[in-house]
Formats: sequence, C-alpha cells, structure tokens
Amino acid sequence: MKDIRKEILVWIQPITFVAIWMAVLFFSGACFKIDWEAIKKLPDVITIYVLLVIVFTNWAWRLPIFKGWLVSFPDLQGTWKGEIESTWNDPATSQKIPPKDVTLVIKQTFSKISCSMYTDESDSFSNTAQINEDDDSGIFRLSYNYTNRPKANVRDLVVLT
Repeated sequence: MKDIRKEILVWIQPITFVAIWMAVLFFSGACFKIDWEAIKKLPDVITIYVLLVIVFTNWAWRLPIFKGWLVSFPDLQGTWKGEIESTWNDPATSQKIPPKDVTLVIKQTFSKISCSMYTDESDSFSNTAQINEDDDSGIFRLSYNYTNRPKANVRDLVVLT
C-alpha cells in the first residue's frame, strides 16, 4: 500500500505546531525568540494544536483541498444498500441460497473506520477495518474482520454436515 500520507504528516505536524506557536507569540506581542515568555505560551499552543487536530481528524479531512496530497483514500462514510450472494449450496436441496439484502453502515474519521452490516437474519460489527490501495492498480479495498450476531429466530438453524 502506498502511504505517502504518513511521510507528509511527519512534516506537517511539527510545522503546524511551530506555526501556531509563532502566531500565538505574534498576537500576544512577545518576541520571536525562545525565552521564558515564549515557553509560557506553550499551553496555549498545545490547546490550539489539539483542537485543530480534533477538527481535522473528525471533519476537515473530507474537504476537497486535502484530497490527493494529504488524504489519499476515499470517504466511505454513510449507509450503503446492497446484496450478498453466497457460494454455499444447501446440502438438503443442493441449491444455492438466494441473495440477501444488506445494509452496511460505515463510520469514518481520518484515522479510523468501522463497519456495521445488517440483514434480516443477523447483525455484524467490525473488530478492525482499514482501506488499502493496491500498488499496481490503484484500486482501493475496504477490509475488515467482524463479529456476527445472528438474530434469535435463526440461531438454532445451523446445519452441520
């Protein structure tokens, strides 16, 4: 997976911190040198920096200005409707199970993603999830591990062969 984003973040984070520090010094009328007055401004700088990180991580990363150079993955957040088609054949009838309608709910921030899938028979919740980009094709894939909870009316319908 290409992850230029990590390299950029290594530089953006300290540059942003220093820029905020300089802005705080400027607006407070302090000198642009490292002395006791500048160090006393660090709690203000840290507070502003943390607030900016929270805003960026939760919302601002979706803005078009960051797409491509800082945010290299798609925004998948939302509710998606679809079908799941099984390749399993019922041993009693030797026929495939018909497709199931599903609803996939994706919650995403800049640093994490989670998935919940709902069908008429069960609910599934991701334990881990990530978006990967294929190095050769550039195609993005959402991968996740999940826990499935069958609904009470189908829990005892497991067929063991």
